[in-house]
Amino acid sequence: PPAKTAPPPPAKATTPAQPRTPAPAKPPHPPNLNDEAVAELEKQLLLERANNQKMMLQMLEMQNDVNRSSAKIVELKHESAGLKSQLVARDRMHADDARMRLQLGKRLQQLVFDNAALRRETVSRLPFRRPTHRLTDCRAGRPPGPA
Repeated sequence: PPAKTAPPPPAKATTPAQPRTPAPAKPPHPPNLNDEAVAELEKQLLLERANNQKMMLQMLEMQNDVNRSSAKIVELKHESAGLKSQLVARDRMHADDARMRLQLGKRLQQLVFDNAALRRETVSRLPFRRPTHRLTDCRAGRPPGPA
């Protein structure tokens, strides 16, 4: 089989070098009409720049206010978190105190019952004695019992 060869690249069309022509010069403008218009435009431009600077200054001041407010918000959030943790700790302390009061109340009640039982037991072991004095009813000034 015959070997395939790549076809030769197409020949580039050459164009004769064109001489560079300088750009046409701007025609001079009429001095009176354009000078007044340019002066008016420059005056408006200065006014707009002044207004722009005022607005930029106002925006900068407002941005500073926003930054200060944001910092204050962060500070208040930290303070709020601290107060919440104190509140949780106080609530936990109150719950612990309530539990302790309940336990102490139960213990005191048990001690009162034990004391009463010991008194009954002690009285039951003592020999019976008659009272040597007569009790009087304090309200009526007379001895207790049927009237």
